[in-house]
Amino acid sequence: TGHVVKIVEEKNATALQKKQFKWKNAGPWLVKNKFLWQALPRIKKNKRSGEYYLTDLLELAVQAGHRAIAVPVAHVSEATGVNTIEHLKDAQTIYEKSLNSGRHSAPGKRQ
Repeated sequence: TGHVVKIVEEKNATALQKKQFKWKNAGPWLVKNKFLWQALPRIKKNKRSGEYYLTDLLELAVQAGHRAIAVPVAHVSEATGVNTIEHLKDAQTIYEKSLNSGRHSAPGKRQ
């Protein structure tokens, strides 16, 4: 596990930040409901992309005194993001390879 203070979207990262990346955000979070609804309106539009990033909640939580902990996965393929059809195809290929290697079982089947 690791202590996290901020998530930087890769497309908005500086060259220096990209060199410093040690973790990738896989997406699943546990957030206290009260904090979530208080913090959502405080998310600002990103100046570089014009988008609102839910990942900015993490920095707001840390600033408010909450802690964030990263939980590592056994293999990077278990945390592959899917944002496009191409990413989905890549994820499907990774999943099929893991089934063939015996690392995972098919849905509904017990190992």
